[in-house]
Amino acid sequence: MNAQRGSNNNAVRTKSDKTNMEWIEMGPSNQGGRTRALLVDKDNPNLIYAGAIAGGLWKSTLGGSSWTKIANSDNFDNTAISCLYQAPNGDLYFGTGEYFDLPNNLGLQGKGIWKSTDNGNTWNYLNSTSDEAFKYVIKIAGTANKLYAATYQGLLVSTDGGQTWTNPIPNTDANFDKPATDVEVTNDGSLVVASINNKAYVCNTGDDNFVLKSDNNNIPIDVIRLEFAIAPSNINHVYCIAVNNEGKLKNIYESKDKGNTWTAILAYVTSQFQPFGTDKNQQGKYHCSLAVSPTNDSTLYIGGINLYRYHPNTSFEQLTIYNLPSYSLAYVHQNIFDIKFSPNYATDKTIYVATDGGLFKSTTNGSTWTAINKNLNIGYFNSVGVYPNNEVIGGTQHNGFLYNNLTGTTIYDFNKLLNGVCGDILVSSFNPQCMLGTTTYGTLYRTSNGGGDITTTSVSDSILVQNFKTYKEPYLAPLRVFENFYDTNSVQMLEIIAGKDLHLGDTVFATNGFGKNIYHIVSAADLNGHPVIPKGDTIYTKDTYTSLVALGLANRVWISWEALNPTKIPPAWYP
Repeated sequence: MNAQRGSNNNAVRTKSDKTNMEWIEMGPSNQGGRTRALLVDKDNPNLIYAGAIAGGLWKSTLGGSSWTKIANSDNFDNTAISCLYQAPNGDLYFGTGEYFDLPNNLGLQGKGIWKSTDNGNTWNYLNSTSDEAFKYVIKIAGTANKLYAATYQGLLVSTDGGQTWTNPIPNTDANFDKPATDVEVTNDGSLVVASINNKAYVCNTGDDNFVLKSDNNNIPIDVIRLEFAIAPSNINHVYCIAVNNEGKLKNIYESKDKGNTWTAILAYVTSQFQPFGTDKNQQGKYHCSLAVSPTNDSTLYIGGINLYRYHPNTSFEQLTIYNLPSYSLAYVHQNIFDIKFSPNYATDKTIYVATDGGLFKSTTNGSTWTAINKNLNIGYFNSVGVYPNNEVIGGTQHNGFLYNNLTGTTIYDFNKLLNGVCGDILVSSFNPQCMLGTTTYGTLYRTSNGGGDITTTSVSDSILVQNFKTYKEPYLAPLRVFENFYDTNSVQMLEIIAGKDLHLGDTVFATNGFGKNIYHIVSAADLNGHPVIPKGDTIYTKDTYTSLVALGLANRVWISWEALNPTKIPPAWYP
């Protein structure tokens, strides 16, 4: 596929050694994508690193105003970047593999940890991380002497910069080799807290002797995710947010004695504060982040579907609203994965968040926000549709349908047609203005004007077997189309109303739903023994343009000859 139009000397080109095909990167450079990893350099507030699940490793030297891809990062064996860490000596690490995904937990598989000792200019793979445990590295943390990795098979510790690893949890512990999904460490190493198999482990003696703190008197055991945060200004003060088995907020817990004892912050959890979504769609396992203000150990930031701030004197304050227009100063894309502060936060009040729609920045302590995704080419595409003139449209994960009509400032510019999770997208070869696209759980949208009305017409409602609270349909239903420009076996008929008296051999035409004229010569069969077909009478002709759409749902495949036809409202479906 060559989707380039005209000359573009800046396009990134790569070649496949196996097929000798040349590929041109097309972005998007103006739309953010899923970003789980974010790091602000400890010494330089303008130097930021970002890691994307589907877009690799990026760097900004301008505080996020513009981004460049790390040199040669396309050559990494794995670019599904899940976490970033900077050691006290400046060494950088990134882990790979997305453990938290929807709807079945595990996402893109990783391949371990990479390390840089020259400020991110070059990166080397840690060969010690090639085994099964490191196919999902959820978090990296450490001190001047130790490196901790929360991995698919437990909490692992290295004292030699990642050359070798050991598991500090005794192998007699039932959670010894279970997934570790978070680890937080104080700068001096006197406190380490970790979530292993959704259980809280605490070491506050500096010797990696961990104590299980999940019980009825501390942090509950009936949860599917725990996230921790240690107050930078008070290492005795540590927080934990717990997600219950339904993906909802269980509670937030705090310890003021280095994790020895824990108490719930909320006397009771109500529907008034649900940071992980609505009752219909709670996603606390997928998006859950926690951070403590660098200057106030009682101020907590919670990332869910939006960003919230908590202080015991003011309770919860919502800082962002994902469903506002993108130009709104309160808009931040939904699903907050990471929260970071400027190293100069005490004076510049700058906060960064990583989301399902890229990166956002506030220089007003969370009062106003700006997207910082320029040239951050990290779209997570589930599908791609191509127009006859090489225009491209794609269904993305949490960023809707993105359309590149090749008329932007650069070849990388896309327009957003629909928000949310989008799957397969199909463009009709009969009329490229007609498209079909799937969203979650079997919903199928149609547009007949190139995307302008795609949000208004769902054409699959009549065949969905449940409402959205039961989720029986596939998360992203497969969609296929088979089109034929001259199908002599077509069963689709077009109506022709005679505009004048018609005689044997006269030529008339009808226009089908794709705007194609189908010509018909009046036959003896049409006359049916009469010498003329009077003006205003009706005859029928076969529509040879056939479009068969197949949609895979929970228990069967449904087909329709009308799904792409904008005149069929609603279209007929057959199992």
